[in-house]
Amino acid sequence: MEDKQVSAPLNSPNDRAMASILASRPSWIGVGKASDLIDFPDMTILHAGPPLKNPQDPPAAILNSIILACIHEGWAKDELTAIQLVRSGLIQIKPSVDYRTSIPLAAVVSQSTPLTLIKTGNDEKAWHGFLGSGIGAQLRFGTRDLAVIERLKYRDHVLMSGFTELLEAGPVDLLSIARAALNEGDDLHNRLSSATQILHAVFLTRKKDSENVLQTLNTLLETPTYFLSQWIPACAAMLDRANGIPGSSIITNIAGNGQESAIQISGISREWIRCEAFPIKGPPIKTEAPIIHFPPHIGDSSIIDAYGLGGQALQQSPSLQNALAPWLMSDYHQRSQSILVEQNSVLDLPVGIDLNKIVATSNTPLISTGMVASDGSGLLGRGVGVMPLDIFKKAIAMLDTSKPH
Repeated sequence: MEDKQVSAPLNSPNDRAMASILASRPSWIGVGKASDLIDFPDMTILHAGPPLKNPQDPPAAILNSIILACIHEGWAKDELTAIQLVRSGLIQIKPSVDYRTSIPLAAVVSQSTPLTLIKTGNDEKAWHGFLGSGIGAQLRFGTRDLAVIERLKYRDHVLMSGFTELLEAGPVDLLSIARAALNEGDDLHNRLSSATQILHAVFLTRKKDSENVLQTLNTLLETPTYFLSQWIPACAAMLDRANGIPGSSIITNIAGNGQESAIQISGISREWIRCEAFPIKGPPIKTEAPIIHFPPHIGDSSIIDAYGLGGQALQQSPSLQNALAPWLMSDYHQRSQSILVEQNSVLDLPVGIDLNKIVATSNTPLISTGMVASDGSGLLGRGVGVMPLDIFKKAIAMLDTSKPH
């Protein structure tokens, strides 16, 4: 497919944006409680994606997670009390990205939530990620299953303590893990099993004999997607380095909240450009229960696809390609490659998505992510979604308006 875009001159805004992104080397440096890391008020909960249309009436999956978080924090004694807190506006519900935090699917962050700390350099502010609770009932699936609260207690005490001990030996270089995992069949969004195994192997070299460390290592072995807890904020940290470069058309974020999907552009720093949430389509986990209505895009994890992996790197994962083949265009790989900007020498893949290339080719980013039921009934499976072209046309018009004349 021919790329109509003329090469940008040296030292262009996009050159500077990409130089910042490619110079980033994210490391996992620690874990900490949200109340100690983020300056946000009491009775505040953070969600994925752009601001909700009406925070007092969130989508069912996010509402379910908020209810469980309220009970877990001790703000509400039961589900009804938690709902009343939300409907009354006593709970402040805000986008996580505003607090340098990225979270998956329908997960939420409250005061006691343990977060991963990711840094791309000595002088950079940390970016935060949602520390996963392992297998079983999970907050990010957006159900109202009270078993999730027991998993949150395990995360808060065992996993936070275990990872704190393991990281005392020093930071973990995430880019080298990503490179190895891409060569072993991961797309680093919908498939992360190789990356998680490599992370486990790294920690085995630091093994300590405490019970919390042993349980933490076992949780890593049992949870093939665990690397997502580190990789979402790692991609956010790398792309954030490109924010605020006037005139740059590099995409720095893609996210959804179950109602709307949105993007952010380097040259229009941190402003959300929105559209109706597009559907994510794929095979159901329960083969006996076909999906009648595919769910809307939700979560901050699509920043992985914005970086140039996930949907833009499905060719690295033959097993995932085969599973998602009925929902992929025959030339999806060529389409994805046509909008990427520059080779990452560590990953040995092109990264960075250029808004101008999208509009010139009419090829939009492919998002490879989980499917969470819009009615709050839980995880349906994993799938793909193609973003609508109109949102990128809107963004380029806004970018043109913002350029100095």
